[in-house]
Amino acid sequence: MEILNTDEGNLKSDSSVDRLGAFASTACALHCALCALMPTILAAMGLSFLISHEVEWLFTGVAVSLGLIALHLGWRQHGSRLVVSTLAVGIIGLLVARGLEAGGPHGEHEAAPVPVTVSADVKMHTQNTETTHDPQTGHHDEGHVATGLLGVLAGLILCLGHILNIREWRRSVRHELAPASDTHC
Repeated sequence: MEILNTDEGNLKSDSSVDRLGAFASTACALHCALCALMPTILAAMGLSFLISHEVEWLFTGVAVSLGLIALHLGWRQHGSRLVVSTLAVGIIGLLVARGLEAGGPHGEHEAAPVPVTVSADVKMHTQNTETTHDPQTGHHDEGHVATGLLGVLAGLILCLGHILNIREWRRSVRHELAPASDTHC
């Protein structure tokens, strides 16, 4: 009975990492989708701070950190290559999306000082979403949307990795407990 309680306790604490990670990676994916597809609406609602690089890195950092923890704990417990691969692809995808966003023309454009008024944000994002290329800033919307969609896809893959990790944890714990319960019967 003691082994059962210990294993169940570990399963609950380790699956908590995956549950939190699945939530964080889903939130990151939703954030990427909103920022890429509806920046004008966010600015009009007074939520233009969600478009900042700092917030984008915060979402990415939390999702990637939880993914790395889950990857490490999962590999130690069950060693599933599918889980490790899925988590790794999601983590790398999020980092690539952030790197492309920060290093591209959009990153250089946002690095310039911008007035912190909703009307300026709405004007800036309305201009950017209505045109495909702004010759004054060099901002390419297709790249911004594509990078956002890459972030969405990577976040969803990372979420899938957490779900697969929870499933493998449960299988490995059941497998470890099966021989112990058979000998007591």
